[in-house]
Amino acid sequence: MKRGILGASVAFAVVFPLLVLAASPGRLLPIFPRYRYEPLAGDTYGYYYCVREILVAPRRHPLAVALAVVLAVVLVLVARRVVRDRTWRLLAWWWALGVVAAALAAAVRFSGAPQFGWPLVWSVPMVPLRVVGLVGPNAAFVPGLVLSLACNVATIVAAYSIGWRGGLRPQVAGAGAALVAFWPLLSPLTGPKAGWNGQWQDYLGVSNYTEPLSTALVTVSLALLLRREAADRFAAAGAGGLLGLATLVRVSNALIAGVALVWLVYRRAWGAAAAFASASLAWAAAVAFYWPKGYPKLGPPTFPRHPFALAYAGDSWAHSYLWHPAVLAVLVPLAGAGALWVRRRAALLLVGAILATALFYTFYRDTPIHPRFLYVVLPSTFVLVAAGVEALIARVERR
Repeated sequence: MKRGILGASVAFAVVFPLLVLAASPGRLLPIFPRYRYEPLAGDTYGYYYCVREILVAPRRHPLAVALAVVLAVVLVLVARRVVRDRTWRLLAWWWALGVVAAALAAAVRFSGAPQFGWPLVWSVPMVPLRVVGLVGPNAAFVPGLVLSLACNVATIVAAYSIGWRGGLRPQVAGAGAALVAFWPLLSPLTGPKAGWNGQWQDYLGVSNYTEPLSTALVTVSLALLLRREAADRFAAAGAGGLLGLATLVRVSNALIAGVALVWLVYRRAWGAAAAFASASLAWAAAVAFYWPKGYPKLGPPTFPRHPFALAYAGDSWAHSYLWHPAVLAVLVPLAGAGALWVRRRAALLLVGAILATALFYTFYRDTPIHPRFLYVVLPSTFVLVAAGVEALIARVERR
C-alpha cells in the first residue's frame, strides 16, 4: 500500500504540471488558476540570462575558470588516492564543486537573477544544448522544466523518508508525501488569491523558479539527518553539502543549515557536526561572490529599500495571498499535534527549520505577495500535519 501511495504521488507530481502546461493559455479545470506559457515570466528572465552568463564565463575569464577546474580535479584525485574515509572523500567533492561555483559566481556579470544556485544547476543541461546550437528561452525551458519536476519528485520521496524516520507508520508517512504532491489540488480551495502572482505555477515547477530546487535540497537534507545513526558523518556531510547549495539557491536557507548544526551539537554528534559544517562552508565563497550581483543590485521595487521591519509582521500573515489566518488555523494545530507524535529528535529538527524560516519571513516586506518563500518548509509541515491527524485519530480511538 505504501508503494502505491508513493507511486501515485510521484506520478501526479510529474503528469499534472504537464497537463497544466498542455492546457495553456487556459485552465485545466475551472477551479484552477489560469496558466499561460511564458518561458521568461517574472524572475525567470533574470535566471535565464544568468545561465547564459555562466555558459560564456569560461570564454570571458578562461584563466580563472580553468584554474578553478584544475584545482577541483586535483582535490578530488588526491582525496581518492590518499583518503580512505568516505566522509572525507565526499567533503573533497563538495569543496571541488564549491571552488568551481565560486569561480563562476565571480566571473558572471549582473543579469537580474536574485540568486545564483538555480541558474548554476540549470546551466548544466544547457551545455550540450549550446554545443548543438539549441539556444533561446524556449529551448532552455525544457531542461528547466525537467529539472523542476525531478526536484518535486525528490521532495515527495524525501518527505516520505522524513515521516518514516520520524517514527510514523508507512501509511501515515505516505499520507504526508501525498499532501506534498497533491497540494496544487488543495491550494485553490484556500481562497481566490491562491493563484495570484504565479505562486501556483511556482509550486508545480512550470515557472522555472528557484522553489522546486530549494525545497528539494532542504527536504532531502533533513531526511539524511534523520538517519537512525546519530553520528553518521557521511550522511551529515551529504546533508551539509546540499544545504550549502540550498543557501546558494536562496540565502535564507542558511537559517535551516544553522538549525541543523545546532541540532547535531545538541545531540552531541560532534563528528557529524564537524562534517556537516565543513560541507556547508564549501559553498560560502560562491554565496559571497554573487551576493553583490543579486538582490542588492536589483534595488526598489524588486528589492525594497527597507526589506525588514517589525511593522511588517502583521501584514505577512493577515494579508498573505496563501498563508492567511484561515489556512493557518488548520495547519498550525495539526502540525503542533504532529510534533508531539513523531520522535522527539525529528520534532526538534523539523519544528526548528519551520520556525526559523517562518520567523525570518514574518518581518520581510514582500512576504504577503510571495507565499512561495515558505514552500521550502511546506513538506516538513505536511509530514507533521499527517502525524497530527494520526495522533487525533488515535486519541479518539482510545476514548
